[in-house]
Amino acid sequence: MNKEEILSKISHELYINSRIPVSELVKKLGTSHQTVSKYIKELETRYSLRYTLDVNLSKLGFWEPRIITLKLDGMPDKKKLADHIKNYTFVQNAYLGKGDFDIIIHAVAPMTESYVGWEYTMRIELNRYKPKIEIATLNNFTEGFLPLKKETILMSDKITNNEKVLLSLLMDNSRMKLKDLIKKSGLSQMKVIYCIRKLEDNGVIKRFTTSIQKPDKNFFIFSGISIIPNETHHSIFLKKLVSEIVPNENKNNISTDYSVICDTSGHFDSVTFTCFRDGDTMYKRGPELIERLWKDEHPRIETSILTEVLVGQWPFNCNSYIKTWRSTLVGKYDKKRTYHLL
Repeated sequence: MNKEEILSKISHELYINSRIPVSELVKKLGTSHQTVSKYIKELETRYSLRYTLDVNLSKLGFWEPRIITLKLDGMPDKKKLADHIKNYTFVQNAYLGKGDFDIIIHAVAPMTESYVGWEYTMRIELNRYKPKIEIATLNNFTEGFLPLKKETILMSDKITNNEKVLLSLLMDNSRMKLKDLIKKSGLSQMKVIYCIRKLEDNGVIKRFTTSIQKPDKNFFIFSGISIIPNETHHSIFLKKLVSEIVPNENKNNISTDYSVICDTSGHFDSVTFTCFRDGDTMYKRGPELIERLWKDEHPRIETSILTEVLVGQWPFNCNSYIKTWRSTLVGKYDKKRTYHLL
């Protein structure tokens, strides 16, 4: 197994479970402890690998997450815009784009009333740029996830203060060692273990995972897709997508082409976050691929090339399409406990 293969496999294993011990990776990869540790460090530095959590927002009492796209008449200063958007409590991630959208926002709110008030305020504050605003509710992540700010956890009224502290720490570094969790939380070892296992068992923590901030690709794309659905859409589309994505995906990539695929309601029926190695790959496996697969449902696809993170993180990762899509098609699979006392 060459270096690129090892890096890719480690990236995938950490995405599935960021708390996997080095000793377990050694067994899976058939290499030495020193090699695995060395390559984990390389992933962290070269690709800016971040350890975080994929959480169940409804279990935290948060209202339906939203994707908000804005097309502006003119563009404000980027630094001022970033500073402005950072003040919006509900914004988890925000990106600058070129194309159909100038700004893409991922927002999460704990209650309907507070979100509606914030959205109205945002529209007033940006009215000088005559924004065209489109909104879609994120219903179901078929693939991937969008990172959450650790500060958002503190707004939850569904978990205890101790659980909030630990969840915030793990959101910032889900691979943090047990001794450091104890030290930073001020809780006993037994309390830390109990709270984290409770968060897992109650479904708050879906997965200890990663996001890649410097993918091994150059073109970052956001697409909003609207269709006229037919009754066979899901069964046929998923099978087609499996056949298109899996065989063509370079198995040694650090990040996969389709990092986020989400069903939505509102202005879009689905949204995707993708990253491609070059423009040619983008056109073959991006909007043109979706148009071909959805051709019977008359797709309307709006796309922007993402140029910069204003708030939050990139949502890119190293998925296992074969495992993920097969589980979607054939039904749920048993979830094993993923927490390890690192």
